[in-house]
Amino acid sequence: MHYPPDRTRIAIQKKQSFFQVLSSHLLIIICLYSLWITACQSSPDREHAPHSGCVTMGDTFSIKIKGDRDEFLARLWQVRKIEGKEYYIRGLGPSGVDIWDLETKMKTGQIRIDKDGPNAMGEMVSFYYQNVDSLFALSQSHINLYNGQGQLVRRWWINNPERTNISGIDFNHFAFRNNQINTNAIFYHYGRIYGTIRMQNGSLANYDYPILGFLDLDSSKWVNLAIYYPDEFQHNSYGLLDWPNVVYTRDRIIVSFMIGADFWVYDYSGNLINRFSPKGGYSDLKAEPYKQSGAYDPERMMEHLNNNPSFYPVYYFKDAHTYFRVIANAKQEDPHLYFLVLMSEAGQTIHEESILTTERFQMNGRFYTSNFYYIPYVQTNENRVDLAVLDPGCGR
Repeated sequence: MHYPPDRTRIAIQKKQSFFQVLSSHLLIIICLYSLWITACQSSPDREHAPHSGCVTMGDTFSIKIKGDRDEFLARLWQVRKIEGKEYYIRGLGPSGVDIWDLETKMKTGQIRIDKDGPNAMGEMVSFYYQNVDSLFALSQSHINLYNGQGQLVRRWWINNPERTNISGIDFNHFAFRNNQINTNAIFYHYGRIYGTIRMQNGSLANYDYPILGFLDLDSSKWVNLAIYYPDEFQHNSYGLLDWPNVVYTRDRIIVSFMIGADFWVYDYSGNLINRFSPKGGYSDLKAEPYKQSGAYDPERMMEHLNNNPSFYPVYYFKDAHTYFRVIANAKQEDPHLYFLVLMSEAGQTIHEESILTTERFQMNGRFYTSNFYYIPYVQTNENRVDLAVLDPGCGR
């Protein structure tokens, strides 16, 4: 079994004073500064804006919608760069996907799938839009490949030991796994579909098994990668916080967990490239183990979830050489989401921690591109979704 190397200590970059007193009128300057701070804190716009530094607020990105706004934000998403242009692809449940041009902010295409009949896929768990004529869609029972007209080209049966046409995995014991926080559960890479798997029951011994692998599309064989849970999962249960967060980029797989700040970077063969163990600030938050007592208690499980920090997936912005992450605070009376910005392998330093409030922003519907992070505003407009555009521009 392969485990990541010992953690690397990451130094906290100290922030310098906002200004230096350069005149003899020190008392007057301090008084004026105090009045200015008070005025800023009373302004909602200033209160909710990120701290100055690497994370800056850009333009608002708006999408016109039909139907329920919350349902729109809950849908799956993917961003694909094709011929130099980035497209935002939104899943439509069992009926296909819409394709939006991020530059023009206009819908430019769609792939529609029959909801009924032999080509139907059921509820969409995840998808991967390869190009205008290739869409992979994951449901609870199969992986389907559709062409641009929504016609079924190929199907692989999963989570069914009697019916499956996939070798290399025993569906009596394993199932494909999807995390609602991490909406991109499958990823296409050079003839392979990557995805996370889980044991069918919750014994601690199951944390000994790999969490990630790929389906070779030519041979229809499943291959596990040597990517495992951290050691702490061998001894403790974390309830609903045991989901692995997996983010796929062009040249790396980033694996993290909801319980803490550590994350690992692998190549597509499962080789460890680097491990990060951020220290200081919000990175020092850590979820407590879930103490199981008797039968499954959903209320107690939710109480554990609500009283512990949740670490969202780690995203990598290649042009900015920056890792970026959201940490949700455990204190329910404190409506803050903490945005943690990390430097790349070259620096391994926490550069900035910025705060956005849940009074103004929400996590459902967020997505990221090669350079920007999009987060929906809280609003009541039923015909439009407005998203803030954050630029984690460290290193640019």
